[in-house]
Amino acid sequence: VTVVMVNNMNFAMTGGQVAPTTPEESKTMTTPYGSGEPRFDVCELAIAAGARLAIGMRLHCLIYAAAAGVPVIGLSYDPKIDALMKCLEQPYVYDAASVTADVLEEAVGQVLAAEASVRRAVSDAAVVMRERCREDVAAAAAMLAMRR
Repeated sequence: VTVVMVNNMNFAMTGGQVAPTTPEESKTMTTPYGSGEPRFDVCELAIAAGARLAIGMRLHCLIYAAAAGVPVIGLSYDPKIDALMKCLEQPYVYDAASVTADVLEEAVGQVLAAEASVRRAVSDAAVVMRERCREDVAAAAAMLAMRR
């Protein structure tokens, strides 16, 4: 099964109603004070269901996929996407404003042709990133402890 989803996070065709993917703090025509309901993350669902590949423009989609060892292709609209892909040592990052379907199709083919090695590389890089995160948390906790 191939899922291609463009998620604008609301039901725009019906006047901007809140949708299951609308972030809680977002205001729509039907929720002028925000939704109050937790957002459903489709990327997390796909990864949990065993996705072989994630193509993401949102940082958290790419982080969740990498943490699960799922190969990723980044569509960059912000330097944070480029930085994450660099940390993951993945060359598959393209400018979201100018990438073409042909370029993405070629990238998907390359990733899936080398799926095992890409999956291993992403998993290994995610382990390193987790350790860096633990070190950052420990350093922040130590700084806060000194202030007491």
